[in-house]
Amino acid sequence: MSTNRRNFLAGLGAMAPASYFVATQSAAASLPNFDYYADLGVKPFINAIGPYSSLGGAEMWPEVIAAMDYAIESKVRVDEGENAIVGQIIRKTLLAQS
Repeated sequence: MSTNRRNFLAGLGAMAPASYFVATQSAAASLPNFDYYADLGVKPFINAIGPYSSLGGAEMWPEVIAAMDYAIESKVRVDEGENAIVGQIIRKTLLAQS
């Protein structure tokens, strides 16, 4: 294979994802040790009212967090994912009616 600008840039593009995962892992390891609110000068509070968005929203279930993590790591085209989900809903609805 000859070396030209296109091959060189393609090689750089192939290396970028590897560096992303290394940086993501090291950043994730440091998250629990840093208090973002204290750094911003914002005081946390105890929410005794309920899941209002302006008060931080509702706590997410572990299954929701796991699904979000999966979606971050496993990329698909958004339109294909939406079509697949809508297709499943339509099929389940039609099956329930029959």
